[in-house]
This record gives sequence, structure tokens and C-alpha cells, in this order.
Amino acid sequence: MSNKRRRQERLQRIPAGPAMVVEQAGLRVVERLSDQVVVFSDGTVHLDVAKLGVPADVYDADFAWAQHRHGVVRCFFGQEGEAGTLHTCLQVKLSREAFVHHLWWNSREFYERLGRRAAARATLADPGRAALTPESWEVEKRHSLSANFTVMSHAGNEAQIDFFHLPPSGVAAWVKNKDGHGMKVSPKVRVLLTTDELFRLLQEAERIVTEIEPLVKNKDLL
Repeated sequence: MSNKRRRQERLQRIPAGPAMVVEQAGLRVVERLSDQVVVFSDGTVHLDVAKLGVPADVYDADFAWAQHRHGVVRCFFGQEGEAGTLHTCLQVKLSREAFVHHLWWNSREFYERLGRRAAARATLADPGRAALTPESWEVEKRHSLSANFTVMSHAGNEAQIDFFHLPPSGVAAWVKNKDGHGMKVSPKVRVLLTTDELFRLLQEAERIVTEIEPLVKNKDLL
């Protein structure tokens, strides 16, 4: 793979457009707003994924699920405790726009790849997982945070999701005054989980997107 191709794949677009997308051929960087944020020659603003940094906080999850409630999409991650309980539960909240444009649309090829993987190894799947409902279990300790960007990866049955946050004030200042000083991305948390569980989370994400995508597309309703 060429250096140019690698560079294109690690640059992703932030909310100025309909979704985070990789750099298009023929565009060049004309301004760097921060270590992580650049402006291309067509005026679009992108995140340089390679420079986002690594979240210092790490959460080791046994379960993952998602819910759309009160206008926010919540990704939940739980550590199993005693039978039928969760020792801890981490909630990561994303706006509907961030969930659809960034988490969902930027994971389309990744999700399809995991789907083919799941079909090929169906006989190896945990037969008892479908019967478990960790979302209804009692929780000993809870923690919550907000994010609006994600980066996912996996190797074998090990997977991770890195969550990041770009402050709305920074985006607003850029849109209104072309002031990029606030365009600084903060690493929030890295979640470790099995690839099987990440695939389950993305399956739930697909269901939620069908409910909220019409609202995100119609800006008058936001």
C-alpha cells in the first residue's frame, strides 16, 4: 500500500458534512487547525486518526448493548459479577448525529466484514449468549461519559473501541468564525471486548439507525 493511500485512509471528516469520510483523491491539506484536525482544499475539515492519541482509561467489558433514549444513543458495556448481576457498567452517550454519521457510517465496511466472519464461524459462537440479558441485571457500580467519535479494530476474537470527544464549542467557533483554536479532540476511553460482542453491538446499532436516521437527515426536526 502506498504512503498516499495510507494517508488517505487515516484522515476522516468531522461534522461539517454528512459523515466522517476518507480523503478524496485530488485534495490537499491547506491548513492544520490542531495536531488532529486539518482542512482540505475543498474546505472540508477532517480528523487525522493516526494522531488522535490513545485513551488513558481502559474498560474491560464482557457485554455490550445500545439503547436510544431521551434523544441520545447510549452504548453500554458491562463486567459480569455474581450470577445475574454486573459488577460495573460503563455508559457512553452519543448524540443522534454522532451515532449515525460517525459510529455507524464509518463502520459500514467493518460491520460487513464482521458479519462475514460471524457467518463463517457460526458453529463456534457461544450458544448461551443469546439467552443472557445483561441490560436488565442489577449493577453494583455505574459510570457515564460522552463522546462523538469512535475508532474500532479487531484481531481474531479480540476487539476494541476507542471513544473520543470533540467539543461542540470548537465546531461552532469554526463554522461561525473559521476559528480553529477549539478543534482539539480528547481521548475518553478504550473499551476492550470480544469481536463477537462488538458484532452484537453493531447489530443493535443497525436497528437503532433505522429509527433515528430520518430525524438526523431532516435538520428541521433536530
